[in-house]
Amino acid sequence: MKNSKSFILIGFLSIGLTQSCQQVTYNDNPELNTYTDLQAGKPYTLNLKNKNTVRMNFTNLTKDSLIGNHKNKRISVAKKDLASSRNIQKNRLITTASVIGAAGVAALIISSSKADK
Repeated sequence: MKNSKSFILIGFLSIGLTQSCQQVTYNDNPELNTYTDLQAGKPYTLNLKNKNTVRMNFTNLTKDSLIGNHKNKRISVAKKDLASSRNIQKNRLITTASVIGAAGVAALIISSSKADK
């Protein structure tokens, strides 16, 4: 039983680590950032330096801003205001896969503990 608790703890820690690695942080100087991680047509959560959050479907990049759509409205975010970005689609996929994997591990642990009795 002690081993099963440690496996579950390790599973939840690995879920947390995979989620934390999905955010891209940008330099204070926009000229040093390449923005190659942003893909057109993908949904992103953008964290701004003033602690606000913007969700958008990224469409294109201009000299000084990121352009996208949110609820059928075109929005732009200045590159100098951007602190970090997170791809929403990747997070959903990783979360789903992690939950399924954790459920599988839990089922194996439960079945093996019942077999030991």
